[in-house]
Amino acid sequence: MNKIAYQNTSQEPQYIGGFLIMPGDTREVFAHDVPGYNVTGVDQSQPVARHIVDVLIDGAEGDLIAAIPSLCDDDLIDMGEREQAGAARKSVLGAISEALLTRGQDKQNDSDDQVSDDQSNDQEPPVVVTPAPVKAKK
Repeated sequence: MNKIAYQNTSQEPQYIGGFLIMPGDTREVFAHDVPGYNVTGVDQSQPVARHIVDVLIDGAEGDLIAAIPSLCDDDLIDMGEREQAGAARKSVLGAISEALLTRGQDKQNDSDDQVSDDQSNDQEPPVVVTPAPVKAKK
């Protein structure tokens, strides 16, 4: 993190990044804590990387629904919460719910299959061999 010198030119004390700066004083503070501060020499016009959910929520309904199968469960849950709080498009919410339910059923079926496979393999009880006691030498 880079620090910059911040001078309080107002008539009131100011809090910047947890520091109290009295009128007329100058303190070294983190640049990101100063309101309205822009770093010089950095190209601000470059687009900032966005999460796929942010891009899809802002996009067209058809693109969002088409992308649902490729998203992980956490992204689907996040997308559903954002959609409910925002546009609340019924078709999008329905597609997200259907995808989550289908995935949940698939996971349940997979775990049921594993349990039934384990039970079918355990038809004979395991043989327990106990070693004969060792007599101590005198």
